[in-house]
Amino acid sequence: MSDFASSFWDYYVGIITVVSIIACAVLLWSMSTRRVPGGATTGHTWDEDLGELNHPLPRWWIWLFYITIAFSVVYLVL
Repeated sequence: MSDFASSFWDYYVGIITVVSIIACAVLLWSMSTRRVPGGATTGHTWDEDLGELNHPLPRWWIWLFYITIAFSVVYLVL
């Protein structure tokens, strides 16, 4: 157990957490600013005529992700 007495692990976990939070925020921002043309399909079809449309996420869902990221930053600081 004395192997974990170093402060290295505190910084290691903290840096990985901060990088992950930033990566989630960047990914969310890049996906929310991209506009999909109306009626664009993904190319997948089922039962020969049922196509999958490529719709963006609803705005309320994107805002929930932003709130989650803000909460994680506050929680990490505290």
